[in-house]
Amino acid sequence: MIIINKIVANGLNEAQRSHKMILHWSAKIDRLNEVFHAETYPIKTLLNLVTEKFSNFQVLEYTYPARDNKDKKLPKK
Repeated sequence: MIIINKIVANGLNEAQRSHKMILHWSAKIDRLNEVFHAETYPIKTLLNLVTEKFSNFQVLEYTYPARDNKDKKLPKK
């Protein structure tokens, strides 16, 4: 059994896009230091990578509930 746990690059809300940008930044720093660290992939690309290597696999997708963490009660700047 192989488990792939990876954030995908598409269908993200604002907070998730911000998180993705931080992940890409840290991945670039790692690569500059010769440490393998891939950026996020769109889900179709990730599935294509898996199907190239494995013919028998099952996809179970889980996402954390996405919500807007901005407090509506705070005054705007």
